[in-house]
Amino acid sequence: MLDDKKKPDHTRGLAFWDADDNVTGWTAHLWNNVGAENVSEYAAPARTRSVEDLPRLYLECPQLDILLQENLEYVRRFGEANISTEFHLYEGLTYGFAGLAPTAVSIQRARQNRIRAMTTF
Repeated sequence: MLDDKKKPDHTRGLAFWDADDNVTGWTAHLWNNVGAENVSEYAAPARTRSVEDLPRLYLECPQLDILLQENLEYVRRFGEANISTEFHLYEGLTYGFAGLAPTAVSIQRARQNRIRAMTTF
């Protein structure tokens, strides 16, 4: 969840996280300010006017996530700013994938990527 103003793609994703869940999440995070002009970029990262001075980025997203497009847009902005960016798109997986089948190869790879990223930042 990066953009409180954008409606997630309802044609994507599976039932683990849907557009209603997204509204609930933003409302819990921003209270009654969802979509308001006074929301800080620290609370909703997509509102960052410029990513130029931000540190390198690690972002991962399952392919079947309703938030895929906003994640790709955020990664694009970092790439265009020549900021070191590591992005992983996990094919065929949905929101919450890490808890679905912890021994699956793709999920083990995701865990290894996270650990490596956290220990090298």
